[in-house]
Amino acid sequence: MKRGAQNDCGDARLLRSYERKRKEDIYTMQAATYGLKHLFNNGIPLLRTLRNAGLAATNRLTPLKKMLVQHTLKLT
Repeated sequence: MKRGAQNDCGDARLLRSYERKRKEDIYTMQAATYGLKHLFNNGIPLLRTLRNAGLAATNRLTPLKKMLVQHTLKLT
């Protein structure tokens, strides 16, 4: 999607093209946010233990943590 000086940023075709190109990233971020919300708003002891173990493991595995950060930055 190229936007030259002659294109109006409010042009319906330009906006629709942008929307289509961003749709997958937006849905991915929405799903991740939804999942995190339910993961952290859950009082089930086993789930809480698994969540904490997963977070601790991710924090210790530097390559995984870097990959997640890079992926997240790409989405924004």
